[in-house]
Amino acid sequence: MSKKVFFRVLFLIISLGLIIRWRNLGAVPLPGQSQDEYSNAWVGMSIIESGVPVGMSGMKAYSVQKRVYINPDRIFQQSASGDATTLNYPWFDHPPLVPLISGGFVYFKGARVFEDVSAITLRKPVAALSAVTIALIGILASQLFGPAVGLFAALFYAVAPLTTVTNRMVQAENFFAPLSLFSLFCFFRFSKGKQKRWWYLGVAGLMAGVLMKLSFIAFVIAAMVLLKQTVKKSWLWATTGIFVLAALSWWVIYGLALSPTTFINVLLSNSERAYGIGYQAVADLMT
Repeated sequence: MSKKVFFRVLFLIISLGLIIRWRNLGAVPLPGQSQDEYSNAWVGMSIIESGVPVGMSGMKAYSVQKRVYINPDRIFQQSASGDATTLNYPWFDHPPLVPLISGGFVYFKGARVFEDVSAITLRKPVAALSAVTIALIGILASQLFGPAVGLFAALFYAVAPLTTVTNRMVQAENFFAPLSLFSLFCFFRFSKGKQKRWWYLGVAGLMAGVLMKLSFIAFVIAAMVLLKQTVKKSWLWATTGIFVLAALSWWVIYGLALSPTTFINVLLSNSERAYGIGYQAVADLMT
């Protein structure tokens, strides 16, 4: 299969995926079914307006817990449970890049108070970003396993009901999935040709990904192992880790400057969540 044919078919698959995702974008899932979508935007909006992140958490680590009724998309008449929303600040559940993207978009579209945020507006950037994910799946799979496998993988991701629905939601995973695929593609190209621009691009993807959600660290470790096995130069994978830690330190410095007690308490609370993620999971595994 020629490259021209491959990219023409891939373009059609991407277009199909976008058409499916754009249909009923603001209605499925129901607005308010996951109020984290609104919370992400509120955190970004509050950082833009005041520099202090304000959002919903549910963790008891926050000393400030303000119960208010906020009714975007009339969720209290449709999908919300009826309880007041609990706002926490400063909000440190996750690094702030996803909130800044989603909150920045709705702010650009005119939202100035939390109730101005609508699901149909919120979901547009993440639905558009799914096109990048589909493209990267197709390109990376074609590099590893051949063009036919690449097109099939892209098509499966584009039309599968689960990905179609979840790709509409403002969740960190929909932002760092394309970043992880991008970094993997760049490191794969770097291992083949040793062109440093690919390494720089891959590291940039990792730095952005770790500011989306802390669980991205798992992919950073995997990328460092991949570099160590394929390139055989220790300075490359070690420097990759240093750059990622430098990016993460920005968030740590920001959190400690705003409220060191709250920042540390939230980190500890995140590590002890019942579904077994974070630092506590490592201790459980060892014991």
